[in-house]
Amino acid sequence: MVIKPSLTYNKEIYLYIKNIDYQNSKKIGKSSFQLNVYVNDLEFLERREDKYLNPYYFENNDILINLGYYEKFDDEILITFDDLGTYTYDRVEILGVSFDNYISEIYNLDTDFQLIDENREYLSFNVNIKKDGVLAFMTNYNDNYHIYVDGEEYDKIMVNKYFLGTNIKQGNHKIELVYENKLIKKSFFVSLFGIILFAGLIIYERKYKNEKN
Repeated sequence: MVIKPSLTYNKEIYLYIKNIDYQNSKKIGKSSFQLNVYVNDLEFLERREDKYLNPYYFENNDILINLGYYEKFDDEILITFDDLGTYTYDRVEILGVSFDNYISEIYNLDTDFQLIDENREYLSFNVNIKKDGVLAFMTNYNDNYHIYVDGEEYDKIMVNKYFLGTNIKQGNHKIELVYENKLIKKSFFVSLFGIILFAGLIIYERKYKNEKN
């Protein structure tokens, strides 16, 4: 597929594909695919995981790829797919985002966010969620994280293939993100058991020697 966009200036360019779906040629199982995008000498890859086999699969049928910032852009965009099969989609768009007023727009953001506490293993804040959706943290998904909403632990999900998140309802909430290193805790219990066992052997050995004497 080749796309020839209209001429634009001083914008960050995005490729947007709405509601893409893939059926492999064998009609069974595998649903993963890789999309390749070429702009001049640049290559961009988008890999979608298998929804049948990946336990962390998160349903998202839209693709958004940042192609970079250009002072002048009207280059052809080539899109290819590595996996044979049937691809369907609703539409393909080329989006240009201007940064002319970027700084002022950041300062004018209306955010209902209040930080309560943070350290290396704990983060808490109050936030007003405008509508039901997904709360995403800009940290990689890891089983050692626990997410609490108003004191209740919520199930973790993987957002955009990498990031940690959870489903959340509209309203005001207190969010807590806790990091618990299970490996260190497990090592501590193993070490503690080893110390107790070692102490028991010493006691037993001393008792045995005393009885022998």
